[in-house]
Amino acid sequence: MLAEPIAVTLLVADALEALHVPYAIGGSLAGALHGVVRATMDADLVADLSLEQVEPLARALGDAFYADVASMHSEDPERHAYVISAEDIVLAKLDWYRMGNEVSDRQWLDVLGVLKVQGNRLDRDYMRRMADELGVADLLQRALGER
Repeated sequence: MLAEPIAVTLLVADALEALHVPYAIGGSLAGALHGVVRATMDADLVADLSLEQVEPLARALGDAFYADVASMHSEDPERHAYVISAEDIVLAKLDWYRMGNEVSDRQWLDVLGVLKVQGNRLDRDYMRRMADELGVADLLQRALGER
């Protein structure tokens, strides 16, 4: 189930890396990497793309994510992509939950999943400080209490 979203995300990540474009992966894909996998999966990519990189990126992705077959058959099996931290995915999902009038069970369960899986590895001081800045400190406190 995860193979297609990961494969598509890695295609875009490869194109961005080839152009030396800084990026980070968020969305439910990042949430699943840090927490619990859910049935619907998407990836949000944030890239610091300059105007000069727009056309090369479009060419690199081609029509509907065309990929170079030779590069897909590379001898190098190791793949990587930069993913936002577990703390930042919790904060982003709390922010989205708040902006959605706090009705999305999906966002809330994603938050609880990351908190449960990551446990004591999370930098709670950072999360509390940033949650305060984002205006979601109350939601973070509630989520920490529920996990």
